[in-house]
Amino acid sequence: MVSRRRVLVGFLVVLAGLLALPVPVLRVTADGTAHSELLSPLGGTRISLSYLHSVEKTVVREEYDVRPSGIVMVSMTWSSTGAGLPDEYDEVVDGQYVRRAQTRVGKTLKYWFLPVNDATLDVGNRRVFEGPERESKLIVSVRCLPAVVSMVEFALSGDLPL
Repeated sequence: MVSRRRVLVGFLVVLAGLLALPVPVLRVTADGTAHSELLSPLGGTRISLSYLHSVEKTVVREEYDVRPSGIVMVSMTWSSTGAGLPDEYDEVVDGQYVRRAQTRVGKTLKYWFLPVNDATLDVGNRRVFEGPERESKLIVSVRCLPAVVSMVEFALSGDLPL
């Protein structure tokens, strides 16, 4: 017969193991303020970044798939060519140059924006960044945290997982 103490110890060992499992998290940081989103272990989260190009004054839209293994650019759309914009594209749709790619970016995207850039960042259907009001560094990164750390981080931040 198995004692209650053995069952309890076994349960606690299993629970500790589950709490230590790595959970992929998307972190968006701007102006030192962090915003985190829990990613599905299967990935498939889409982020959309839109901004006004500061030299060419054209709106640029970048689409990324976020996976536990990292960030992949899937498309970029813009309406003029010139300094700092790609000169290669796959097609023109409604006057917009479109570049389609499956370019693995890595685990981190870093941008530097000014108010004139009028940038927005959407994670899925949720807007997580808009502005900035002043010069700002925007960092988007994927990292794995132990499940217990992720739960504490989300509880302290007030953010809800996707």
